[in-house]
Amino acid sequence: MPSLHGGRTATGDVEIGGKQIKAGDVVSVWIYSANRDEDVFDEPDRFVLGRTPNNHFTFAHGAHYCLGHYLGRMEVHAVLDGLRRLVGDIEQIGEEKWIYSSILHGMHSMPVRMTA
Repeated sequence: MPSLHGGRTATGDVEIGGKQIKAGDVVSVWIYSANRDEDVFDEPDRFVLGRTPNNHFTFAHGAHYCLGHYLGRMEVHAVLDGLRRLVGDIEQIGEEKWIYSSILHGMHSMPVRMTA
Protein backbone atom coordinates (compact mmCIF):
# COMPACT_ATOMS: atom_id res chain seq x y z
CA MET A 1 0.00 0.00 0.00
CA PRO A 2 1.44 3.37 -0.93
CA SER A 3 1.97 5.95 1.73
CA LEU A 4 -0.25 9.01 1.42
CA HIS A 5 2.30 11.57 2.52
CA GLY A 6 5.69 12.11 4.07
CA GLY A 7 7.86 14.83 5.56
CA ARG A 8 10.93 16.34 3.94
CA THR A 9 13.35 19.13 4.83
CA ALA A 10 13.90 21.77 2.14
CA THR A 11 17.55 21.92 1.08
CA GLY A 12 17.25 25.37 -0.50
CA ASP A 13 15.01 28.39 -0.75
CA VAL A 14 12.19 28.03 -3.28
CA GLU A 15 8.78 29.49 -4.08
CA ILE A 16 5.95 27.08 -4.89
CA GLY A 17 2.44 28.22 -5.67
CA GLY A 18 3.21 31.71 -4.37
CA LYS A 19 4.46 30.38 -1.03
CA GLN A 20 8.08 30.88 0.08
CA ILE A 21 9.85 27.82 1.45
CA LYS A 22 13.22 28.42 3.08
CA ALA A 23 16.12 25.99 3.43
CA GLY A 24 15.58 23.96 6.59
CA ASP A 25 11.76 24.24 6.53
CA VAL A 26 9.95 20.94 7.02
CA VAL A 27 7.35 20.37 4.32
CA SER A 28 4.69 17.73 3.78
CA VAL A 29 4.87 15.83 0.50
CA TRP A 30 1.48 14.48 -0.61
CA ILE A 31 2.34 11.43 -2.72
CA TYR A 32 -1.30 10.43 -3.02
CA SER A 33 -2.15 13.76 -4.63
CA ALA A 34 0.91 13.66 -6.94
CA ASN A 35 -0.13 10.24 -8.25
CA ARG A 36 -3.48 11.70 -9.34
CA ASP A 37 -2.22 14.94 -10.91
CA GLU A 38 -4.45 15.62 -13.90
CA ASP A 39 -1.66 17.71 -15.48
CA VAL A 40 0.54 14.57 -15.56
CA PHE A 41 -1.92 11.68 -16.02
CA ASP A 42 -4.84 11.29 -18.44
CA GLU A 43 -7.76 9.94 -16.41
CA PRO A 44 -5.71 9.94 -13.17
CA ASP A 45 -8.27 7.99 -11.11
CA ARG A 46 -8.63 5.19 -13.67
CA PHE A 47 -6.58 2.00 -13.17
CA VAL A 48 -4.63 1.55 -16.42
CA LEU A 49 -2.06 -1.29 -16.40
CA GLY A 50 -0.39 -0.16 -19.63
CA ARG A 51 -0.16 3.57 -18.81
CA THR A 52 2.88 5.10 -20.53
CA PRO A 53 4.62 7.07 -19.29
CA ASN A 54 3.70 6.27 -15.70
CA ASN A 55 5.69 8.81 -13.68
CA HIS A 56 4.09 8.03 -10.33
CA PHE A 57 5.60 8.69 -6.90
CA THR A 58 4.40 5.52 -5.18
CA PHE A 59 8.01 4.52 -4.41
CA ALA A 60 9.08 8.16 -3.82
CA HIS A 61 11.99 9.71 -5.72
CA GLY A 62 15.72 10.41 -5.49
CA ALA A 63 17.48 9.79 -2.18
CA HIS A 64 14.19 8.68 -0.60
CA TYR A 65 13.41 6.05 -3.26
CA CYS A 66 11.92 2.98 -1.56
CA LEU A 67 14.42 0.23 -0.81
CA GLY A 68 11.66 -2.34 -1.20
CA HIS A 69 10.59 -1.23 -4.69
CA TYR A 70 12.19 -4.25 -6.40
CA LEU A 71 10.28 -6.67 -4.18
CA GLY A 72 7.05 -4.70 -4.59
CA ARG A 73 7.36 -4.71 -8.39
CA MET A 74 8.19 -8.45 -8.42
CA GLU A 75 5.15 -9.25 -6.25
CA VAL A 76 2.79 -7.23 -8.44
CA HIS A 77 4.26 -8.80 -11.60
CA ALA A 78 3.85 -12.32 -10.16
CA VAL A 79 0.22 -11.72 -9.16
CA LEU A 80 -0.76 -10.15 -12.49
CA ASP A 81 1.09 -12.83 -14.47
CA GLY A 82 -0.67 -15.57 -12.50
CA LEU A 83 -4.05 -13.94 -13.04
CA ARG A 84 -3.35 -13.51 -16.76
CA ARG A 85 -2.34 -17.16 -17.21
CA LEU A 86 -4.74 -18.93 -14.85
CA VAL A 87 -7.93 -16.87 -14.65
CA GLY A 88 -10.43 -16.38 -17.46
CA ASP A 89 -12.89 -14.18 -15.57
CA ILE A 90 -13.01 -12.24 -12.31
CA GLU A 91 -16.32 -11.06 -10.90
CA GLN A 92 -16.69 -8.86 -7.84
CA ILE A 93 -19.29 -10.53 -5.61
CA GLY A 94 -19.28 -8.26 -2.58
CA GLU A 95 -18.50 -4.78 -1.44
CA GLU A 96 -14.86 -3.81 -1.13
CA LYS A 97 -13.63 -2.63 2.26
CA TRP A 98 -10.96 0.05 2.51
CA ILE A 99 -8.49 0.41 5.36
CA TYR A 100 -8.99 3.40 7.61
CA SER A 101 -5.71 5.26 7.88
CA SER A 102 -4.30 8.77 7.56
CA ILE A 103 -0.94 7.30 6.50
CA LEU A 104 -1.72 4.52 3.98
CA HIS A 105 -4.29 4.01 1.21
CA GLY A 106 -5.47 0.60 0.20
CA MET A 107 -8.12 -2.06 0.30
CA HIS A 108 -8.60 -4.35 3.26
CA SER A 109 -10.64 -6.82 1.25
CA MET A 110 -12.70 -7.28 -1.91
CA PRO A 111 -14.68 -10.49 -2.41
CA VAL A 112 -14.33 -11.90 -5.93
CA ARG A 113 -15.16 -15.08 -7.83
CA MET A 114 -12.51 -16.32 -10.27
CA THR A 115 -13.09 -18.85 -13.02
CA ALA A 116 -10.39 -20.63 -15.02
